[in-house]
Amino acid sequence: MMPGHRALRVDVRNRRTASATLLHVFDRQRRGLALDVVALPDLNLEAALAVVAGGAVDATSRGLTDPRGQLSGTGLSSALVIEDRHELLVGPMHQLADASSVTPRQLADHPIWLPGLPSGDEVAAYYDEFAAPFGITIDVLGPAFGADVLVTAIAGRFAAPAGDGDAAAGRPGNGRRSGVGIE
Repeated sequence: MMPGHRALRVDVRNRRTASATLLHVFDRQRRGLALDVVALPDLNLEAALAVVAGGAVDATSRGLTDPRGQLSGTGLSSALVIEDRHELLVGPMHQLADASSVTPRQLADHPIWLPGLPSGDEVAAYYDEFAAPFGITIDVLGPAFGADVLVTAIAGRFAAPAGDGDAAAGRPGNGRRSGVGIE
């Protein structure tokens, strides 16, 4: 890196998401580029956008539900970076464990467990928008101890979503992957 320059700084919600995984691949492919991946603590979408607009971070990987409205007056722009299909993690005794794929309508009878999902952030807004037309129940009760504990806890009782690139999606063990197709 040249003197007076800093690494490209990119904020991710946490280091185990698909965007962090994608940035890891990007970093490995471009060894000469200085990259600093950060997970800014306790930032909602508006705060993360303000940090980018202020220049402390060069980009953030967040979900915009209304890009035109959310970016209005900030001088920022957005681009779709990741569009992966959903995977449903279910335990071996779950009713959907043997399904090769399910539709969102089929999930209406099976609560989706997202412990610790903060209300009011962009991820909660996404899941609310996804669940509403299909009558899906999103259960946010319970402590959030991370992907490892979530996968272990799934057993026969719960189902939890993950994206193709999320760290939890590829974890062997108790969680069986069952693809969720969107009608």
